[in-house]
Amino acid sequence: MAQEIYAYLIVYQALRRGMHRTARRLDIAPHRVSFTVALRAARHSVVTADHQQPEDSAG
Repeated sequence: MAQEIYAYLIVYQALRRGMHRTARRLDIAPHRVSFTVALRAARHSVVTADHQQPEDSAG
């Protein structure tokens, strides 16, 4: 149970850090970035990465 809580906290902190970096890059206040939108974007990128086919390295 403790591992699951730590996992959620790590994901939360990673999202918040990414939101802060995005806000700095766009020169807006960090509180203007939506946590819900960031969470949906992260979920979408994980699902998209999971469905990508590996490249054929044999040629």
